[in-house]
Amino acid sequence: MRSITCTVLIALALLLAHVQEGRADDSVLVYRAGDVTVMRLADKQGGVPPQVFAGADKALLEKELHGQICPAMFLTFLVKTPDDMVLVDSGNGEERQGRTHALLRQLGVPADAVTKILLTHMHGDHVLGLFSGKQAAFPSAEIYVEASEFRFWTDRKNMSRAPSGMGANFDNAERLAQIYKGRIRLFTAGDKLFPWLASVALPGHTEGHTGFLVERAGRRLLLAGDFLHCLAVQAAHPEVAVIWDSDQELAKRTRLQTLRQAAGDGTVVLGGHFANPGAVRFTERGAGFAYEFVQPDAR
Repeated sequence: MRSITCTVLIALALLLAHVQEGRADDSVLVYRAGDVTVMRLADKQGGVPPQVFAGADKALLEKELHGQICPAMFLTFLVKTPDDMVLVDSGNGEERQGRTHALLRQLGVPADAVTKILLTHMHGDHVLGLFSGKQAAFPSAEIYVEASEFRFWTDRKNMSRAPSGMGANFDNAERLAQIYKGRIRLFTAGDKLFPWLASVALPGHTEGHTGFLVERAGRRLLLAGDFLHCLAVQAAHPEVAVIWDSDQELAKRTRLQTLRQAAGDGTVVLGGHFANPGAVRFTERGAGFAYEFVQPDAR
């Protein structure tokens, strides 16, 4: 396993120190595709410090960030259909000051009303909201996770293949397997999971990192997880990776391919860490991409 450098530790400390409570006016934002409603929940606010970018040129970072921390958030998505209530990722959990559960209560959605939870990947800020101590925080939910992603994190022999500091993710995977035993549904990236949603392979950040494409009434919404952490840097420079990517070269190729596809077909992309308002359309510009935020629909 790679050693944890002082730079990495500082970067992680800065990221955690930057976390603050989400403001009431932007904690829940709505995007609709026909009869499917995607509600973007601000689990936490935060930022991506320059030290997190792997091997990026300092002059490039200074040009794009001006010495600042890149705005970012920790996001989850509540997807409402006429027949179901689905959560995409579960956030940091109340044990790490995640606000997803509080926002669900604010929306009048009890935990047992959520019947399906789709995981983009199994990093802690996406799975810890599944737990309430040693109990399931969502007592009625089935957990959908890509098969290779689940196998990777439930096998401790893979620890040497994970980025430094990722040991807790193996603990979380064991916790998930135990607490939700019998309710874990494995799929292969690319599978159509529901009539209104297909899974999309977005590997590189983790072994089986997956996006979820909502396509309804001519609108395409891609819930894209962590394929891109910092819009200000990685849209214009898709070749810039982050230290949390398990396979940085593959993550770069995935990012470029995903941005190119979204720019080509007009897909609205909602990343797991995009700053407000959190939904973006991309257009190709030179070797990279420009972006514009898509304003949310009325509540």
